Amino acid sequence: MADGRFIYEIARDVGLTSKALRAQIDAWGLGWDTANHMRRLTAEQEAELKRRLDVEPASVPEPAAEPAPASVPEPASVPEPDSAAEPDSAPEPAAEPEPIDDLKGLIRAAKAAFRDAQAAAEKAQARADKARVAAEAAKGFYARLRADGRKKKARKAEGKADAAKAKAKDRKRKARKLSEKAAQAAARLAELRSFRPGGKSK
Repeated sequence: MADGRFIYEIARDVGLTSKALRAQIDAWGLGWDTANHMRRLTAEQEAELKRRLDVEPASVPEPAAEPAPASVPEPASVPEPDSAAEPDSAPEPAAEPEPIDDLKGLIRAAKAAFRDAQAAAEKAQARADKARVAAEAAKGFYARLRADGRKKKARKAEGKADAAKAKAKDRKRKARKLSEKAAQAAARLAELRSFRPGGKSK
């Protein structure tokens, strides 16, 4: 594992950006490897850097763009010959993002995505609750329709039964009248049979 700390970590400790710190190191002409913020400085280099910063504050303003290295830039696949700095095994990024700022941005984006997902889940739950209430209402409505249909059928059956009772009652009344007429006819017939000429009965 490589010794020393990354330039961006030391820059954060001394209150500078990694660009400003690398520019100051190049201005001092120390010959250190400061190609990007992922380069490491040994403990001795870090101590020397902090000593110089205590004596001489950083006078080089932060460059607007990436400054060119003091030496001829090396190809990406060829390690730098400087033995004072530990070779970096990580690939050099095309841009130079600040790791802490990037991490904060990722955390903010993750929190926003979580809030959006939570809001979407709450909306879906509300729709599901409304659908369940509507289904229960529809179920009750159709149950009432079925009950009303049964009631109508029962009322029709009761009406038919009442009509049948009325017919039976009418038939009984007619039969009673016929019986009375038959009894009267029988009595008249008996009276006629008992009649004798001369106005006398038997």
